[in-house]
Amino acid sequence: MSVFARLADAVAHEGLAVLVIGGHAVNAYGYSRTTVDVDFLVAVETFPNWRTVFESVGYHWIGQTETFARLDPPVTDPPSLPVDVMLVSPETFSKLYAERNLLDFGGSLLPVPKPLHLVALKLHAMLNPERFKKGRDLPDILNLISICQIDTNSREFQTVLDRYANDETRSLLAAHLR
Repeated sequence: MSVFARLADAVAHEGLAVLVIGGHAVNAYGYSRTTVDVDFLVAVETFPNWRTVFESVGYHWIGQTETFARLDPPVTDPPSLPVDVMLVSPETFSKLYAERNLLDFGGSLLPVPKPLHLVALKLHAMLNPERFKKGRDLPDILNLISICQIDTNSREFQTVLDRYANDETRSLLAAHLR
């Protein structure tokens, strides 16, 4: 059973709320790229329940910070992917969850932030210098804009830029969006 099927099962039977984020969320919107882990977003107070769910299927908690937790996969054939969980306030989670889309992950329907919210998460991630150097987030953003037809002149998009983009990111986006 895939990690996505396990999650869908937990959502259905445990009543837990989650959002798929990261590369798999971008892929679900139609842009295909390789990713070496699975990223989820949950309200911080629900993480202990999610940790129990993951551990019940063989994942091992590695550790966490205030905003992220990491779980290593069980040894399986084929190999399972590690899991990163972004922990956010209940208010932030509720806002993103309220405007979610249900997308298909190998036969399991799971909630994903709407495209503009996913762009905001990617812009926020790009504020980390190490992450910025890896260069994965900008192509994700540009492809989400194109595939999902995000209006980059809209007030909503400009608000996201104002809140999450620094000058360097803003310049890169402007150069690619001309």
